Amino acid sequence: MTWASLFLAAGIFIAALAVHVVWWRLHRPSDDLRALAMVMVAAPLAVTVGTGLLWGGIDLSQTAFSAIAAVSLGLAYLCWYPAAQAASPTMLLTLLAARKGTEGLSREEMEAALPEERLVNESVENLFHERFVRLDPEGRLWLDERGRRTLHVIRFLRRSCGLQDPRG
Repeated sequence: MTWASLFLAAGIFIAALAVHVVWWRLHRPSDDLRALAMVMVAAPLAVTVGTGLLWGGIDLSQTAFSAIAAVSLGLAYLCWYPAAQAASPTMLLTLLAARKGTEGLSREEMEAALPEERLVNESVENLFHERFVRLDPEGRLWLDERGRRTLHVIRFLRRSCGLQDPRG
């Protein structure tokens, strides 16, 4: 493979990152993980393949290499994005809900972990918005399947780096 293939992948990744930052600063999407996958994985794949096919200077093997490199960078970023927010109130509440297991997490426990009502309200909204939790008839939060899957990935990545779960 040539340096051109790597530079193409890196350039497309940097462009995708710029789109992500600008988009989120202007208006954060309602389903930001899905939007992030589109910006950081799907669009770079399409641009890389399109560039490779339209530009005569890159052959099929170099296009494939660039596409794999660009998608790999995007997937790595996609995995690290939620982990970067691990100390956020939303992630702390998700971790607390996971620790509570079958007991669920009461509003009082949330407020005790994050005493500022504004933080609790915003975090609870984010948890529902991302479909990480559901509410039972008694008003307790439970991790939903998407929240469990995301938590497993984040915990794996954090432990891989020697980091422990934030305490709350």
